[in-house]
Amino acid sequence: MNDTTSISEIMTKNPLAISPNASLLNALQVMNRRRIGSLAVTGNGKRSGKVIGIITRSDLKGYSRNELSYTKVKDGMSKNPTLVKGSTPISEVQTFMKRHRFGSALIGKSGRLEGIVTRSDFRKQRAFRREESEHVSHRVSSRQPINWGRYIPLFIALAIVAVFAAIVFTYGMKAVTDFITEVIILVVFVAFLILIAKAQPKRRMTVVVVND
Repeated sequence: MNDTTSISEIMTKNPLAISPNASLLNALQVMNRRRIGSLAVTGNGKRSGKVIGIITRSDLKGYSRNELSYTKVKDGMSKNPTLVKGSTPISEVQTFMKRHRFGSALIGKSGRLEGIVTRSDFRKQRAFRREESEHVSHRVSSRQPINWGRYIPLFIALAIVAVFAAIVFTYGMKAVTDFITEVIILVVFVAFLILIAKAQPKRRMTVVVVND
């Protein structure tokens, strides 16, 4: 996932909406209950309604609890918010939010709400991209180099077969038989010499020290 990915890929779809006639206290309670920082305000208070504003936690600062209870959302909300198209690249939405110091942005078109994106969504997207990159790097680094040593016996066997084939092709099968016989005799002779050497008793050397 890169910065050219559309914002619709990381936005929260079908976000909560609230009526402009609800109290600010009600809006705060909804945000606390759902652990969110903003609410879209629609004409009918439903997701399907036309967007007329947005209310955030920062909008509620400065109100006493008593004021929150009787002040309506329409009197504390930010009116006519900009709706970002779902096809807008993530990087452009980030730039837009930084420029206006927004903590969230509403996604939609023609006044209809499609989703909402917040700063935490961008953090999650960056974390996912970093994790994905680390996973790819781990897969690449975990590839073991080819251990050519394990193939040495195979290469030797192939070389022997190639030598025998060359001898057969050049001198005929009898030459191969003679060659194998000579090799066997040589191996037996060397083994015999080794056995004789091991059978010889070890001579002990005695050192006599003479004192004058």
